[in-house]
Amino acid sequence: MVFDDRISIPEPPGLVNRKRSLIRPFRPVWLLITLSFLFYIPVAVAASLVPMLGMLMLPKTVCYMLLIRAFRKQASEKLEETTISEEV
Repeated sequence: MVFDDRISIPEPPGLVNRKRSLIRPFRPVWLLITLSFLFYIPVAVAASLVPMLGMLMLPKTVCYMLLIRAFRKQASEKLEETTISEEV
């Protein structure tokens, strides 16, 4: 990373792998958000005409639960990492 012609700060060699490992639980997030919107749009638009479309809220809820799981997994890994670094 270069801020100026005279100042150059090298990145630590392990940083790239660490960034990739931090991103791993969030890979399916874009898909889950897209699916939740796709399940919700028919309900919002036509549920008053076809009440059975309300059942699409179930897979939307499952998408939200999987999102929460991904965020909790990341938070627990970060907490474990912090605890380990404090012990050392």
